[in-house]
Amino acid sequence: NAFLYSVSQDGARGLMQFMNSWGYLTYNQTRKNCPGIGLVADFELGTADMKNSIKAAICLSDVNLADMPENAKKKFLKDPFVGGEAVAAAHNGGLGRALNFLRGRRIPKETQNFIKKYKESWVILESR
Repeated sequence: NAFLYSVSQDGARGLMQFMNSWGYLTYNQTRKNCPGIGLVADFELGTADMKNSIKAAICLSDVNLADMPENAKKKFLKDPFVGGEAVAAAHNGGLGRALNFLRGRRIPKETQNFIKKYKESWVILESR
C-alpha cells in the first residue's frame, strides 16, 4: 500500500499518477481499452498496487501509440528513446498534447518536465 497515499494536487494517484477526475478518466478508460489484462476495478486500490499500476501504464502507452500518426509509430520503432518522448507526452497530458509535441507546437511546462524526466530515467536504466 505504499502508493495509496501518492496523490498529486490535481488528484493523480499512485506510482504512475493516473487520473480519474476532472474529466480525465485515464484509469477507467485504460481498464475499458484493455479488459484482458485484469486491472483492479477500484481506482484508488488499483493505482496503489505497484504491479497493477505498471500494467495500466504499459497498456495506456500502447493505446496512445496506436492512436498516433504513422510517422510517430515508425519513429518509435526505429528509436524507442526518441519516439518515446511522444508516448511520455501522451501519458502526461493525453493524445492531443502528444500530437502538439510531434507537430512542434507549444506544450505546457508540466509536460516538458515530464519528457525531461522520461529521458533522464531512460539514461539511468540504460546504464545498468
